[in-house]
Amino acid sequence: MNKKHIILLLLCLSLFLFSGCQKAPSSPQQSSHDKTDHRTAADDDLANHGVLAILETENGYYYNYGYSVDEAGKNYMGSGMIVKHLLRYYDKATGETILLCSKPECEHLGDASCAATYKNLYVINTVIYEEQIYIYGLEKNEEILRLNLYRAALDGSSMDLVGTVFEAENTIGDGFAIQAHKPLNICDESFIIHRGYAYLPYYLRLGTASKGFMGGGLVQMDLRTGKTKTIYEMENMNSYCPFNLRGCSDYVYIDFTGTSRYVISEDRLEHRFIEKSPNLDAVTEERLYTMRPTYDEETHKSSEPVIVSVYDSITGTPIPAESFETDLTCEEYARQLRTFSYDGMLITATDKRVVFYDIESENYGTKLGEIEINIDCENFRWYSHYYNKPADIKITNGKLYLICNPTAYDGYMDPNAVRQGSYLLYQVYSCPVEDILKGQGTWEKAFEFQPK
Repeated sequence: MNKKHIILLLLCLSLFLFSGCQKAPSSPQQSSHDKTDHRTAADDDLANHGVLAILETENGYYYNYGYSVDEAGKNYMGSGMIVKHLLRYYDKATGETILLCSKPECEHLGDASCAATYKNLYVINTVIYEEQIYIYGLEKNEEILRLNLYRAALDGSSMDLVGTVFEAENTIGDGFAIQAHKPLNICDESFIIHRGYAYLPYYLRLGTASKGFMGGGLVQMDLRTGKTKTIYEMENMNSYCPFNLRGCSDYVYIDFTGTSRYVISEDRLEHRFIEKSPNLDAVTEERLYTMRPTYDEETHKSSEPVIVSVYDSITGTPIPAESFETDLTCEEYARQLRTFSYDGMLITATDKRVVFYDIESENYGTKLGEIEINIDCENFRWYSHYYNKPADIKITNGKLYLICNPTAYDGYMDPNAVRQGSYLLYQVYSCPVEDILKGQGTWEKAFEFQPK
């Protein structure tokens, strides 16, 4: 028995013991069909979602960012590179990484029986929800392109279709795009799961011309049945596309040119619910937050301090008395990676540090702590968070995670790999949030994406 089979055996055993000693969560198949059930289901994790979400369990990490390929230059997604499905598991105890497939003799070449390389999907993003892995991606054959949501078991024993988001005939061969790139309107298709439903942005274009636009928008999918409901539909290729989804309470917040929101209980998409329709940086059940430099109306220039403005989450009304100044410089603000709420705090990450501000207690508006981003990575780089990210910040299970690409290139060719392509060699570091707030935070390597 080789190492891979031993790890899979231990993984299956740990999952069995884990499920046996805890109350089983309500699965989509077991949930009732009434509205009350959806209101009590798990909320979207505002501090840990998107393309590079941390998929952590007690014994290991899952990840699915595969390898980038450019099939004869025919795929028009950014630089032409798209990411293939390659689901993997990193075992904390052994430090080993394996392909998540329970079939001992599988060659992992994209067969429908292989959870790790299932049908050679083009992956948009992957999340863990109620002890199952959900993968949003595109399935391609000679005739049809389908954007689907799939569900995989944590032990790699199964991979099933949940439902189809959008499909179109593949009339011109291989050339397609599943991401829109337009000035000030970058479409990030990362999906979220909120209160028992998946919210999935979609975009599909054949070729490069506008006549090849097949459709785009946002759908809600019931995880129990796979049934979909259209929330927003693009009229043409130049319409605004939805991105940066966040679920909180009765709302799903969606960025277009500003932030709109879908009111779940009323089945209503609400545009411009805040005056001037700004892009929100962070949301909570009671408050909404934006972070901007001070703007001089006469000189039309921005300067410090960088200010957090606050709005009521129900009415969208500004609350000036709760606005506060940060210690960020304008240069840091310009290089800001991500801002989000977590456990009564507002966390903002730049390319040099991650800063924690109080937004709940008697110390409201004060800085509670920070940690420098001082990882010794040659040619360490940050990218705009509107694109597929070679760097990101997340928080889960009480730990702050830093995801970075330490190489000078997006990846490298592995001449010994069965699957040829440029692997994205992310390294993942973590630090307990509690240590940061005590002024004792240091980064430790959690795991790295392996080209296997």
